[in-house]
Amino acid sequence: MLTDYQELTTCISSPDNSTYERLQTICQEIKKLTPNVNRVSLWLFNQQANEIHCLLCLDSADQITNGQSLKKDDFPSYFDHILNNKVLSASNAREHPATSCFNEVYLKPLNIYSMLDFTFHFKFKPTGIICCEREGDATQWTNDNINALKRVANITSMFLSRDIQSFYFEKNTILDTV
Repeated sequence: MLTDYQELTTCISSPDNSTYERLQTICQEIKKLTPNVNRVSLWLFNQQANEIHCLLCLDSADQITNGQSLKKDDFPSYFDHILNNKVLSASNAREHPATSCFNEVYLKPLNIYSMLDFTFHFKFKPTGIICCEREGDATQWTNDNINALKRVANITSMFLSRDIQSFYFEKNTILDTV
């Protein structure tokens, strides 16, 4: 029987799976491997790293959305943190210095209390973010949560960094199917 990590590796390496299927599998596996996470999104930086675009978001009801964008000019404390650190662990995202900027426009309207983000790199340049969130109530992120996220990021980072970036910038679109 395959482990969750082996299933993830098989899915993202299969040429038969679409970009959309790969992104969806990454989000589903993160939710499975980190039980305190009930909302996962994958984001890609623009080439100047002053804006991020949501490739796919899987919420607590397993509904999928995409296409949102965030700009550094609007959220400088968040961008400063994610560009200078691989991990953002905000168990209380509404009071954390890097994430409290989202209170009125994101956290409160979507009932999000905790955020755990991992910035992945390609050729030493920040390329994107795996964003894990807790809706409904706060959670204390553990080392196990962070390690599971890092492991998924290590498995998926080459796909996310190379394939998605080239797909996004060449086609100027986010997904090949929705």
